[in-house]
Amino acid sequence: MSGVNTTTWYGMNWIRQERRDALHERDGWACVYCGRSRAEDPRLVLTLDHVSPRSNGEYNASRNLVTACLACNSAKRDHSLRRFVVRFAAERGLDPDAIRRRVRNAQRRKVPGGLDGRRCARATSGEGTKP
Repeated sequence: MSGVNTTTWYGMNWIRQERRDALHERDGWACVYCGRSRAEDPRLVLTLDHVSPRSNGEYNASRNLVTACLACNSAKRDHSLRRFVVRFAAERGLDPDAIRRRVRNAQRRKVPGGLDGRRCARATSGEGTKP
């Protein structure tokens, strides 16, 4: 998405900016949980969320990373996707199946530029090997 300021990292420098932007591009610059996008609100703060929490020792592979707005990422914390979706959907009056579909679809799409992170190390050791 051209003209978008992606320089603010909010302390999340565990992933190269080029790969971060590619993941946001894959997800259409929109939160997979609530559906809000930069197209609707250019000031929306987008982050990357680990679908399976890092606290469970999950990897930084692209399949485990999805775009989330700061509010949704903060609400999800280290909860499992299942637990988060049930609670989040009930609070916001959203369809939990639609949220799960958005997450699955994002996980299945290829990351632009070949920055899929297949050879990444565990979250505790940083980003891992460069693709």
